[in-house]
Amino acid sequence: MTIVISSHLLAEVEKMVTHVGIISKGKMIFQGSLPDLHLFQQKGSRVFINTSDNQVAFNILQDQGPHKNEETISVAFHDMKQVAEINRRLTQQGLDVYLLHPKKTDLEQLFIDLTS
Repeated sequence: MTIVISSHLLAEVEKMVTHVGIISKGKMIFQGSLPDLHLFQQKGSRVFINTSDNQVAFNILQDQGPHKNEETISVAFHDMKQVAEINRRLTQQGLDVYLLHPKKTDLEQLFIDLTS
């Protein structure tokens, strides 16, 4: 059975459905199961890091394509095991880790990213 729901409450939609379609400007830009969407979402998941020496941390994480701003470094991650490994790498190099904040992209943010 198929029921079509249109809503701006995407966190609630995510709890109710097994498949989604995202339409923007009259074009279908995603159609698939929630697990497929979550795999797509993981591409936008980043861990934000602040250490006792962000330049050294940036160099240590160079193989993961880090981005740097004034106060933090961010790198993409796929699962929490990878976040733990990042922390281990930094602390084994003698850095103090002040911030290690994984941020997964939720359905609402993914919708905004896809439609912008």
